[in-house]
Amino acid sequence: MTSRKSIAAALLTQLTQGGQFTKSGRRDRAPEQAAAPKAPGLYLVKPREAYLYSDDARGVPPTRELYFLAVIYTDVGKEADAVPADIIDDLLDAVDQALAPSQVDQVTNGARQTLGGLVYDCRVEGEIECAPGDNQGKGQTAVPIKVTLKQYP
Repeated sequence: MTSRKSIAAALLTQLTQGGQFTKSGRRDRAPEQAAAPKAPGLYLVKPREAYLYSDDARGVPPTRELYFLAVIYTDVGKEADAVPADIIDDLLDAVDQALAPSQVDQVTNGARQTLGGLVYDCRVEGEIECAPGDNQGKGQTAVPIKVTLKQYP
């Protein structure tokens, strides 16, 4: 069974490997430390997980789900013409691209993102909360990510 720690590390790597995020980690930071002008940050936290049992399948292992939040911080600095929502939109596009299924996953795993075979599925699921920071230039966005684990070995 793959450890939760290695799944979180693989997810963080997947989200940040494109280079759009200058700062990143698995521990959330204070907004003042999380991003700088033109240097957005992404911090991955895991607020909960679930074990889901089927009522009609006694003896079948539960479906295990890990719920992460990719917390994105932005800072447009003092640029009067900068549009914080545009910066956030570009970063959300980067997250979508990072979690798109690989070529292998598209062919062999039903077009699911498997983080290189570590998990059954990994995807953005739920509402994305955005506070773009129109007044002060510092924004925060929370992207919910659900990871469904493989069955027990």
